[in-house]
Amino acid sequence: MGIYDRDYARDDGATPVQIRWPQTAVIQILTLCVIVVLADMVVSLAMDPDTSSGKKEFFHFMTRYMAATPQTALNPLLWWQFVTHGFAHSPRSLAHIVFNMFGLWLFGRQVEGKYGKSEFWRIYVLALILGGIFWSLRTGFATDWATQPRHLVVGASGAVTAIVMLFVFNFPNEQLYLMGQVPIKAWIVGVIVIALNLFPIQLTEESKNVAYDVHLVGAAFAAMYFYSHLHLGKLLGFGGGRSSKRRPKLKVHNPDSEVDYSGQNDLADRLLDKVRDQGEDSLTAKERKVLEDYSRRMRQKHR
Repeated sequence: MGIYDRDYARDDGATPVQIRWPQTAVIQILTLCVIVVLADMVVSLAMDPDTSSGKKEFFHFMTRYMAATPQTALNPLLWWQFVTHGFAHSPRSLAHIVFNMFGLWLFGRQVEGKYGKSEFWRIYVLALILGGIFWSLRTGFATDWATQPRHLVVGASGAVTAIVMLFVFNFPNEQLYLMGQVPIKAWIVGVIVIALNLFPIQLTEESKNVAYDVHLVGAAFAAMYFYSHLHLGKLLGFGGGRSSKRRPKLKVHNPDSEVDYSGQNDLADRLLDKVRDQGEDSLTAKERKVLEDYSRRMRQKHR
């Protein structure tokens, strides 16, 4: 169970409804992808309001510039497309973004709870980059680099596959429900994901355009990350995602003595921020005890 499913609660009191940027990486990514799809529709409509012609390029203005192409690998000025292609989705079918974002939301929350917000972002973006590079090079060599400019790839599927497989590796015996009904272990889901990408069932024209090999790149990256015990934050010198800000030293009072709960609540807030940014595994045994005491007091308070 991920940290976001636990009953650690903040005692912020009643506050007015406010629109805030999401605090978790999963919801931030989901929000960005939805914003891009909606913006693509608005911009495309503004560029060509005549929809009567039934142009295939309609709703495609932003997407075609964010997509990765074989030319992306040849031109360093276009390398940003190795990231942006993962936040754009097929303009021809909403199912593309719906299935990707549902998979991200379903499996990503516990993965983010395991590795922390910052590391989750690094994993996700690197999976996008690796999948984009692989597809661009593979397509370029398989076709004519110069005369096939319309080959492009969009979508978060490769990165989402990496997140799904990290869930499988970390929680192989987690009970899931296939189609919401059939109980199934997470490791079986992993086997199904790999099998469907190695031996795809192409029943529709749309399924023939799926970049199954990019999904496999995401799965391979997840396996390498998990089994090598890699941590991108430490590798890049970010100290495992720890904040560089100095926090005041707060004493945790003995519950059996006179307790300064205001100080303990402040410490619990800081520990909740630490869990959000660095993952549940970053907590020491003493810090876990602080959060458990805090959770117990909050439950008693709100009974």
